[in-house]
Amino acid sequence: MAQGLQELLYNPKVFTPNNKPLLDKGQWSVVQIFLNDARRLPTSEQQFPDARAIPVFNAVRTASNFFEVNTLRRANLLGNQLYNYGINAGATFRGVVQLMDQPSPNKDALRQLFGSIRDTASSCGLEASAVEGAVKDFGSELDRQGRSLKGVVDQELTDSGGLKARIEQIQNDIKLQDAAITAAQAAITADKRVINDTVYYSWIPLIGTIVAVSLIIAREQDIQAQLTRINEAVGKKRTDNTNLEPLNKRLGQLTYCQTFNGNQISQMAAMGPILATLRSAWSTMAGNLGNILDNINQADANRLKDMDVLAPVNLTTAADEWGDVARDAHSYMMNFYAKPVEEMPKAA
Repeated sequence: MAQGLQELLYNPKVFTPNNKPLLDKGQWSVVQIFLNDARRLPTSEQQFPDARAIPVFNAVRTASNFFEVNTLRRANLLGNQLYNYGINAGATFRGVVQLMDQPSPNKDALRQLFGSIRDTASSCGLEASAVEGAVKDFGSELDRQGRSLKGVVDQELTDSGGLKARIEQIQNDIKLQDAAITAAQAAITADKRVINDTVYYSWIPLIGTIVAVSLIIAREQDIQAQLTRINEAVGKKRTDNTNLEPLNKRLGQLTYCQTFNGNQISQMAAMGPILATLRSAWSTMAGNLGNILDNINQADANRLKDMDVLAPVNLTTAADEWGDVARDAHSYMMNFYAKPVEEMPKAA
């Protein structure tokens, strides 16, 4: 029992695993970036062309708003609880020492002090558990909506005549127009070469001149025909590119939708073990303190000194270590919130 109490009261290592703060604002900053993105999800077909996706977006936005208003605030308060415990650790330690140092420790006072510590730890554990559950619920809702969105996206992308097929068709037509332009340019080059070569006919009286003129006329007509083909191909390419632009934009939107929820589900899942560790730390502390209270209640007042609940310890060092935890928690609180972004304006 003595060792357990000493660890509970004086050892904050459980809140700084691997010498790093258990509560890290960076983890929640990533979540807030997602919440900002969720706030800006399309709200109408003018913003996103597939009407089937709009109810999914609305559900994600509603869940995100609820999470931001309720859970995000509570997540910030987890730091406040740890800060308050850490900053008051020195006074708590001195109170325990003073009570146990008396020739006949006051049983009621000990019960009150340990009960207060136990209640604080229990309350902190319950709050950490509530945040842990809310994070899990939010991740489950994102997963549920993500599956619905994936169905919409997959159907839109891969169905016969779907978006990918239309984009591929236009891209193939652009390649055909490029090939037509290249062929026409090659034909023009060949025509100009023939025209230049007609000089070899000019030395033949009359016949050479007639042949040369005929060739030049034919080749010049072909050049004009090839230029017409080039202009037609360029016009078709321009039309194709104009038609392709909104399709590519839509493809980008759908591709983003494929990863939008998936990334966030992974981030929320990664936070689960952290919150579980925090909950477990407080719950273990509350449970052990409850055991100590039971021992105090059952012990004879004259034998409380024999409980030896306080092994020799450097109170200054203990208070300093908890002070470091408190400072980390304070930094977590002060820098917790990321700068929000404006909602996407609704279509008129």
